[in-house]
Amino acid sequence: MLHRVSYNFPVKRLALTLSLMAGISFGETLPTGMSEADVAQATRFLAMSGTTRLLRSAEAYASWPGIKMGVEITVVPSGRLSTLGNANGSVGGILPIPRVYFTKGWMEEFEFTLSFFPPTLNTLTSVGGILKWAFLKESQRWMSVAGIAGITSVRAFQTEFEGINMEVGAVASKDYVRIKPYGGASLMLAQGKVTPAVALGASETGALLGLHLFLGVEFDLPFNLTVQIDRINADLSGTFFVGKKF
Repeated sequence: MLHRVSYNFPVKRLALTLSLMAGISFGETLPTGMSEADVAQATRFLAMSGTTRLLRSAEAYASWPGIKMGVEITVVPSGRLSTLGNANGSVGGILPIPRVYFTKGWMEEFEFTLSFFPPTLNTLTSVGGILKWAFLKESQRWMSVAGIAGITSVRAFQTEFEGINMEVGAVASKDYVRIKPYGGASLMLAQGKVTPAVALGASETGALLGLHLFLGVEFDLPFNLTVQIDRINADLSGTFFVGKKF
């Protein structure tokens, strides 16, 4: 039996709300006179903080319908960016990252997650995806375990910064029917560059390594609510998702 998808869920309204929240960053810029070390520090922060969030338990969706979709907002403390270089940047203390989120079950035990937001806002925007393979089911052990691999392209402050990150790791979760706590870790690899106008020396970095730890919980209510806390290197961030599962 096919299920009719209800469009009463206010995705458009929530997307507009996220856009307005991201508008907090309008007019903000990176500092000028950034050294090679400053560019590397900005890359570790921006390219890695902009990574696609899993926002999912380790369980795999079925191939039909097996869909989760909605909107998310990540909030990252970012004030120290303005202390780089000549310390004349205007980046505020909080960097909002709004995104549209979509996950689909794909083949047996595989899922693909896509998150994105058009690069039209003067904040951090990205396009990225995560492939997840649930290789251990809770029916076999006391929890589910999955491997994850992701890639995200990041832009910030109207292309003053552009970067990319890749990560490989694992996630484990426990299913309590309506509540699904999960946690995971991954190794990250990132590169980035700033515009020559803000760089004192080299404006592009080589490969930078990072560690990504995360904890979250999914609430399966009439709506799907997910909260995830991330620690990427020494940087903490929090993400809130609201959407629907089918």
